Amino acid sequence: MTINEKIVSNILQREGGFVAHPSDPGGPTNFGITQNTLGRFLGRFATVDDIRNLTEQMARAIYMKNYIVEPNLDEIDPVDLRDLVVDCAVNHGVTTAVKWLQTAINEQITKWGMTLLVVDGSLGPKTKKALSYVNKDRLFEQIIARRIEFYCQLVKDDLNKIVFLMGWIKRALSFLGRDREIWIL
Repeated sequence: MTINEKIVSNILQREGGFVAHPSDPGGPTNFGITQNTLGRFLGRFATVDDIRNLTEQMARAIYMKNYIVEPNLDEIDPVDLRDLVVDCAVNHGVTTAVKWLQTAINEQITKWGMTLLVVDGSLGPKTKKALSYVNKDRLFEQIIARRIEFYCQLVKDDLNKIVFLMGWIKRALSFLGRDREIWIL
């Protein structure tokens, strides 16, 4: 199993199977895949039955294509940071996840007077190069803090989402720890 396949396996484990929670604005999901995401992948409207009948193999293909390969997230090193950013992309969108990464990098490189990255949500060569200059453990903390702030704002905006808050925070915090790289490999 490749590193990217392991990242997808981690996501599938966290996401679980078919769910149709009334407070989830994404609607029914299976393996964490929404109707909209499946519809884009299929090139047509996806029904609830399409979601219910989604295979793990197809979910893996969607995650690999939409959240790792096409947005170039497979180029993030170290691997444990890639795992975190991909997980953020799955929950918050690729653009948001990369913007959080770029903002965290900028917060560190401003201390050295380096040129700031454009926070555009696109993982290009400048963002990848800037990764080599920053403290990766600090990046984890910064991205996880943003993620938790985001979750809290979602609940503040819609109290019906409070049922998800503890799970969201546990998921975010699961990326902290000294053995992150061992956990993913």
